[in-house]
Amino acid sequence: MLGGEITRARDLITAADHAGGKKPPRITLPTWMIRLTSPLGGTGLGTKFDLPSNVGEMITATDGVTYWATDEKARTDLGYSPRSLATGMAETFRDGT
Repeated sequence: MLGGEITRARDLITAADHAGGKKPPRITLPTWMIRLTSPLGGTGLGTKFDLPSNVGEMITATDGVTYWATDEKARTDLGYSPRSLATGMAETFRDGT
């Protein structure tokens, strides 16, 4: 998403699950606990628990990080009009892209 609404990773996961017809996770694990599982990502055990092979990289890129950006230039120069997160996810899952 280039811009638009400010979204937490938890909200992104919930929106993706909803758009994909899945139930969001029932529990939220603390980051330190998830970090302990990161070495399992590329193993058979990680696959059993649906851990992506790059779970460690995902944690590093998101834990305690706030990404700030503005879409003002795209809005003014290009006529950009952002979609809501829910709309973007629904279109992504519908189009398969």
